[in-house]
Amino acid sequence: MNIIDNTTITNNRFEVKITDQLHEYINEDFFYVVEDTNIENIPKEILLIPFIVNIAPIVWLSGMTFSIREMDNNLYHSLNSLKQHLCSLYPDIRFNGEIVVEETINIKYDLQKSKFIQLFSGGVDSVFTLLQNKDSELSLLTVRGSDTALNDNVGWGNIKNMAKKYTTNKQNLKNYFIESNFKVFLNTKKIKKEFKRDWWTATQFGVGTSSFMSILSFLEGSSIGYLGSSGFPKNKEGFSQYGEVPDIDNDALNWGKFRTEYHGVNFSRHDKVEYIHSTMINTYNRILPLRVFYSTDGAKNCSVCSKCYMTMVALLVSGDDYINYGFNISHTEFIRKIKSDFKNLKYELISPVSLDFRLDTQKRIKDRNNYKELNFSNEMIDFLMWYKEFDLPRYYTKFKKKEAKKRFFRNIEKKITSIFKGY
Repeated sequence: MNIIDNTTITNNRFEVKITDQLHEYINEDFFYVVEDTNIENIPKEILLIPFIVNIAPIVWLSGMTFSIREMDNNLYHSLNSLKQHLCSLYPDIRFNGEIVVEETINIKYDLQKSKFIQLFSGGVDSVFTLLQNKDSELSLLTVRGSDTALNDNVGWGNIKNMAKKYTTNKQNLKNYFIESNFKVFLNTKKIKKEFKRDWWTATQFGVGTSSFMSILSFLEGSSIGYLGSSGFPKNKEGFSQYGEVPDIDNDALNWGKFRTEYHGVNFSRHDKVEYIHSTMINTYNRILPLRVFYSTDGAKNCSVCSKCYMTMVALLVSGDDYINYGFNISHTEFIRKIKSDFKNLKYELISPVSLDFRLDTQKRIKDRNNYKELNFSNEMIDFLMWYKEFDLPRYYTKFKKKEAKKRFFRNIEKKITSIFKGY
């Protein structure tokens, strides 16, 4: 049976009505909107790429077989490679569903080697990639529907305003904004029950978001799409939980002669922060905001979580003031709060990779005199010297033990609740 019942294109909106046979895994039909851009002249085989990339792993998980009329030959082989990677990453899961392609085709359209696309969130990775390629003809793609809810209009407005600041007065840079239900159209409760993990972070995040570059590749004739990497270690274990191991995304997102490429793989997160610190002011004659925390209404940095802390500390260590980059908390309150979180095991260190990020920053802390010359306050210098000596590996071990205990008692509570539901 065909996985698609029908499709609709209206000006800048594309919709896919999905077969009812997949209803257990789907909340609603799939759509996306390309803001301020008519897409009616884009070939349907290109318009369908975001849907295909986001639905294919669901089909594999379901164990069912569906057909699709046609698919680009390179995309077809890339999806097969993605399937093999997922089987390798998650050997306890049977990805035995299949999409049968009735005809493979070769998508052809004019591409220019000098034009590029970049996913742009305003975070450290994406800003670093932009600054490294600031002299290229670059289209910045920001996608709504992943970290910013479709009903958070204030947050989306803030994100668009932030992204536009990076292209203002830059003739070679332009913004594109796409809105889609590509995350919420899936029945995540059903999927998590079978997959035993969070689907978004483990599988969909990287490939799902990047699939929308297909639209820009046609509109702009871009030949390469950059994805800001998180600084991958040689041993990729620890990154699989985010569904963004380079091998996966590089293989999954090739179509026609377009290819995706992870940028900055050989740079650590702290390397990137230092580069932003040293390059931003020369590029824009001012400091523009970073957006490193995504889960609050309004899409602004919360400034009090471990992810914000990580970037704030890295900026301080580099000799900069985090307040300049959009973190809204006083120095005194920041120091009090981060020390309190460490003391009470509330500072989240969830993986060996997250520990490595912080150890890398910790070892870059210079001596007291260096920060005095930068006119840091004694209060902030004292904090940096304290952080320099803090035993992060020991803290990580204690935090993991606490989290293991929480999971243990949570599982017991679930079992007890399940038993009494039967009475």
